[in-house]
Amino acid sequence: MSERPSLTLFAHVCARPEAELDLAEAALLIAEADAPGLDVAHYVHALDALGEEKRLHRPIYDVINFDGVILSDEDKLVAWVAHNGIDRDKFLAVYNSDEVKAKVEAARKATIDYGVKATPTLVVGGKYLFSSGLAGSHYEAIRLLNQTVEQMRREKR
Repeated sequence: MSERPSLTLFAHVCARPEAELDLAEAALLIAEADAPGLDVAHYVHALDALGEEKRLHRPIYDVINFDGVILSDEDKLVAWVAHNGIDRDKFLAVYNSDEVKAKVEAARKATIDYGVKATPTLVVGGKYLFSSGLAGSHYEAIRLLNQTVEQMRREKR
């Protein structure tokens, strides 16, 4: 069974330690129906391995959502990455590396293990899972996120 790339990316984002969690990355969560074949998790992991993910996650969101460029075509993806200052050959070597493939597979497994069915779904501290659908709205999901993170911080003290 193939997982939706948006869900896989969210598993990648939420699997990070709290100190590295960047919820702005959630902006890259793109429904598969809107972009069939888009493997965001794969190129986000490649950019992360190159130390470029933080710099480029907002531009990726913009190019897909505002410019309508679908980066599921490898030639378009590589051209876009090169246009943004990353060497094509270096990117492709990392993109096709066993390390990146393993991270993508681990993220897919986490998506399945957590039972993620919708975007966004939040997993906090590996213990608490909720989505805007379960919470009732995106607004309530953000409130629950803040409350849950604060609870986790108190538990660590």
